[in-house]
Amino acid sequence: MGNFARKIKIFTLIGICLTTISLAETSETISCGPFKSTQSVMDCALKKHPRIRIAEIHASKGSALKKIAGQIPNPEVSSKATYGKNLGDTIINMEASLEQKIELGGKRGARKEVAEAETESLEAGLLQTREEVFLNTLHHLYKLRQLKTEISIVEEALTTFSRILKLYRSRPKLSAEQEVSLSIFELAAGEHQMRRSGLQSEFEVSKREIELSIVESFEPTAENLPVFKTEWPQISETQTEAPKSASFKLADAELKRAYGLRSQAKADTWPDLTLGPIVERQKEGGNDAFYSYGGQISLPLPLFNWNGGARNFAEREEYAAKESLQLKKQELQNERSILVRRYINATSALKEAPDVLSLQQKHKRVEKLFDQGVISTSLLIEAHRQIQDFAQAQNEQEHEAADALWKIYALDGRLFEEKL
Repeated sequence: MGNFARKIKIFTLIGICLTTISLAETSETISCGPFKSTQSVMDCALKKHPRIRIAEIHASKGSALKKIAGQIPNPEVSSKATYGKNLGDTIINMEASLEQKIELGGKRGARKEVAEAETESLEAGLLQTREEVFLNTLHHLYKLRQLKTEISIVEEALTTFSRILKLYRSRPKLSAEQEVSLSIFELAAGEHQMRRSGLQSEFEVSKREIELSIVESFEPTAENLPVFKTEWPQISETQTEAPKSASFKLADAELKRAYGLRSQAKADTWPDLTLGPIVERQKEGGNDAFYSYGGQISLPLPLFNWNGGARNFAEREEYAAKESLQLKKQELQNERSILVRRYINATSALKEAPDVLSLQQKHKRVEKLFDQGVISTSLLIEAHRQIQDFAQAQNEQEHEAADALWKIYALDGRLFEEKL
């Protein structure tokens, strides 16, 4: 018995392992890498992001809602039998009936209308999740490239400071001015090391965000990160069509649902008709059984109410949904106008700003002048700090322009049509 129990345990463990492997194979998605472009990273995130996969599961419930709404009530079979005696004779009565409910007033159509609206709401929810994932992923892709630039500038300054510190420390004796310069450079080097540490932490956070989006490891390269734009697309300041973003579609689906609920309230005013055939069998004493056939019909009488309360509530829901949709439209139009102004201001600032590479070349000239003893220590440190501040400000303006541009695309329904 002990050997048999051990065999059962072994087979059970094997079964659990095989099941676990099978589930792992079905839950894991094939890798999207290697990533050769920014678009390939985005396509992978839109395909594998956990939030999108969950939203897709919820959106798939829409087809089931439509099937439920279109169902016809099942017929009902009922029967009864009575037994008794009359003057010594046995009397047996048996009756069987088939009943079919017929919904009046368009109840089935109203249910379909509500199910259709709820399906559109689920699809709009999926679209909203896709929009949020797109914008968040794009934000961190830009952030990675910008942080790489800022880190390289800080490291360049640290290399310069380390070279100068090594030069000062190699001298057998320093003048009072040189000792002060040495202290200033040590402080500047410490400050830049802390700045580099902060930038590297931000870099790791953004990298981790991308890996969570694509559900696999990611190595940022010049190929798969967005390039710095020198030319930005023209955006129309006016929008003639209604917004096409997910938030507007959600409000529109809510209005359609309110229409459906009002139709349901009107349909519920009508009673349901029930009809069907009846068969009755009677037998008394030794006589032959007697069969009779007929039909039945039932219809509740709406004497006490006509579902007025529910209809009134549905009308108010419809009015609220109409107002909400109109306000949402105005809100999104205002939001678009603000985004357009942000975009124009940011792109204008980027066009007027000098190029980082040219500034770096000028700073190399500053370092040579310092080596020649022409400029002071504080001026060299300030020059490096200025280029770091400029790169940070430029990156902020670029983020402002890119964020506004792609949010405008989302409002115009073009977010997934435009290529990165």
